[in-house]
Amino acid sequence: MPFQLVTLENDENRMPLVKAELNGIPVSLVVDTGASHTCIDRSAFKRCTASRPDTPSRLRRSVEEGMSDTVMGLGGRRLSHSFDTIDVLRFGELEVRSYRVVLVRLANINRMLRLIGKDPIDGLLGCDLLSQYNVRMDFGTMTMIFCR
Repeated sequence: MPFQLVTLENDENRMPLVKAELNGIPVSLVVDTGASHTCIDRSAFKRCTASRPDTPSRLRRSVEEGMSDTVMGLGGRRLSHSFDTIDVLRFGELEVRSYRVVLVRLANINRMLRLIGKDPIDGLLGCDLLSQYNVRMDFGTMTMIFCR
């Protein structure tokens, strides 16, 4: 699976970015081995799960349950979060089904990315998911390989 390097905050903070699909809708995810959980932006989650009949109530319930919790985000920012389950996440040839993710607000990060001429991100591919596979990243060919 191909990836590209994206500069997130300054020239020293470059991270791999993969193109994926969440419920068949394209998303951009930063590969972050330092993130304990895979995180999806709340607005991206809504966009990608809009066709689910129970989405509004599920999202409302999960947001209410998790509002008091925080996680550390990019650049050491604190982000309020909640949990929900994604139906299908596909990247490369790998397909992950019914996976629990952290929902966060990435609006501030995405606003900063737009200011420096970068595309917004939809989430982070974290260590919880990556650690389930033998992942090889080749920066020479800019590819990732996932093996069980």
